[in-house]
Amino acid sequence: MDDRNWKDQTRTNSGYFCFENMDPVVSAFMQRIVWSLTSALVWLMINAVAGLKFELAFFDGNHSIGTILYYCWLVGSIFLLFKLFKRWWKEHL
Repeated sequence: MDDRNWKDQTRTNSGYFCFENMDPVVSAFMQRIVWSLTSALVWLMINAVAGLKFELAFFDGNHSIGTILYYCWLVGSIFLLFKLFKRWWKEHL
């Protein structure tokens, strides 16, 4: 194994792991997968924190304005997330 420039071999210009050493089609596909998973996990964390930490996901006998806004945000944001996924994956669907 030649270790003279191992850091240069793992470093990327685009910042997407080592996708530039792959076939361009595979690289674009892998980037789409990474971005899709990352955006879904960020969406999940934001909504879980808002719903559980701030107790907006629970109906405790009454409907507060915060709970109603939370569920409106939840439905609207999942719609926008799926619209974003559709735009990213339109050539593969």
